[in-house]
Amino acid sequence: MVRETQPIESRPTLAQLLDWLNLVQTQGLIQALAEDNPQLLDEIERHVLRPLKPAPPRDTRRCYRPTVDLNPIRQEMREILRNGLVYLQEGHEDDPFTEEISNLLQQAQDFVEAGNGNNAIAILETITAAWANEWEELSDYGADVFEIDQLLSKA
Repeated sequence: MVRETQPIESRPTLAQLLDWLNLVQTQGLIQALAEDNPQLLDEIERHVLRPLKPAPPRDTRRCYRPTVDLNPIRQEMREILRNGLVYLQEGHEDDPFTEEISNLLQQAQDFVEAGNGNNAIAILETITAAWANEWEELSDYGADVFEIDQLLSKA
């Protein structure tokens, strides 16, 4: 007796089956399966929420540590502004700020060129803070505050 072999039916793979479904059908399938099998819901939840776990907190203290002494820069900027204000109060009309502030900003530029952005930012922050504190009074005495604003923005 000769036995006749029957062809073995091959089933489509899971990927092939899912390829036949659109997004709405896929979501419906997952919801139906999860209703029938509550453990599957736990697995889905773990899988979905895994990428949403927050990254461990970074140590931000290392990111922004200037090594330059900012006190002399702060004092020089205050002196530039104070002397410029006195100059304007005496009735002079030419700009007593731009050149000196440009020279001070060059220190930040030097750090940029040396690849030390933290020191450059610290210097710019110091100069800008001093300028912001005196901006209104300087403007009242006729200082060309917009020119200095542009100079700081450019830096």
